[in-house]
Amino acid sequence: MLTVANRINTRENNFGIVRFTAASLVVYSHSYPLSGHIVDEPLARISGILDLATAAVIAFFVVSGFLIAKSASQSPLPRFIQARLLRIWPALLATALLSALVLGPIATTLPLRQYFSAKDTWLYAVAIPLLDFWRFLPETFVTNPVPLAVNGSLWTLQVEIWLYMIMTCLVLTAIKWRRAAFNCFAVIAFISYKFFPEQILGWIPRHDEYMTPGLVGCFILGGLLFFNAKYVPLNFYLGCVAVLAAIVGMSTSWFSILFYVAFAYWILLLSLHPGVYISSWNSRVDYSYGIYVFAFPIQQTIVFFFKPIGPLALFAVAYPLSVALAAMLWSFVESKALALKPSALLREAPPVT
Repeated sequence: MLTVANRINTRENNFGIVRFTAASLVVYSHSYPLSGHIVDEPLARISGILDLATAAVIAFFVVSGFLIAKSASQSPLPRFIQARLLRIWPALLATALLSALVLGPIATTLPLRQYFSAKDTWLYAVAIPLLDFWRFLPETFVTNPVPLAVNGSLWTLQVEIWLYMIMTCLVLTAIKWRRAAFNCFAVIAFISYKFFPEQILGWIPRHDEYMTPGLVGCFILGGLLFFNAKYVPLNFYLGCVAVLAAIVGMSTSWFSILFYVAFAYWILLLSLHPGVYISSWNSRVDYSYGIYVFAFPIQQTIVFFFKPIGPLALFAVAYPLSVALAAMLWSFVESKALALKPSALLREAPPVT
């Protein structure tokens, strides 16, 4: 029987393609609210449950939970922390500087001298790499359908980095009992949230966002799939059963759990099953993180200059620009940063983004 454990260390996987697709879907989905057409978002209209951006970010967190568990299990603590720092912060610094020093000046309603003399301009450039995502650039995008928002995608990084810390504590302090420790943590976490949701949410950053509980749960599910890999079959029939169970349970209180389990399992199927392996291109470059952190401010700038603009037109202009900028970020920043890591860690997953 083919299990996750049989494929856990192979480079013939689709993790890179899954992340790239997810990042692309975020750009497409955001094109609707940012252009003022939020009610027309395709998946939201069809499902009434979630939009494509939410589904894509859920996929990011499943993949991240799986691969961060793998990284934490196979790396000494200093190397694990080094890997996370080098993967997250260079791109964050780049997007903060680009937004504050390039996009902000052309999208502000203030005179340039006043813009550059405002302390919020420089606080933004400093605060974003420090994970303070509440900052705004002075008087930018004020006439957009989503006014003042510079980079609404970044908030998920606060949740993910908090989860990195939890994973570090669990895995690296329970060397001999990692699987048992993580399984116990997951069971306790899910039960505690079921009975004491408000108290549990109080410990989680950005708990006011409706997506946060689901993202945390999917990260934990990804970790569970890794730590229990030898017991998890890779089987498309089982995936169909999981989807059917979620459909049957739609009218019950178990629907959200069944949905996330089915979703997480299909992400692993598409990422690891040899029958759907596409190519090795994702082991050479990874533009997904760059697309995720750059696309939102690019879209806001396009809307600022060309409104009214439809969502498809916005996507058609913003997406190639985002990919091109992500490619430049990869070539000149991210790949250079990754080269500083030990070779065994070069192909780790990026954050969510």
